Amino acid sequence: MSSPGSTQIYPEPASTRNVYPNQIRKWKGERKIDDITVDGFCEETNTVYQFHGCFYHGCPDCFEGDTLNSLTAATMKTLFERTANTTARLRNRGYTVIEEWEHTSK
Repeated sequence: MSSPGSTQIYPEPASTRNVYPNQIRKWKGERKIDDITVDGFCEETNTVYQFHGCFYHGCPDCFEGDTLNSLTAATMKTLFERTANTTARLRNRGYTVIEEWEHTSK
């Protein structure tokens, strides 16, 4: 369970098990919400679904923060911070955000 005030990047297991599979059929697919491209969106529940590839989003469980991404030349820490900022922006706009990391789906 997350501590109060912490930014939750990984969904709680109950969230993933109860919401994610039940809502996936209602996704409209990849789309833009304002200036942010999201992987899925359910208008009925105002829920954004994001699937983060570990390499492209700088997963801290899979990569050291100072490791350079060979495609972007950014550090994994920078990529992770960008991902966290995007999630925060969506939540600040009133969306529920469900996230899953690539390594947890294998």
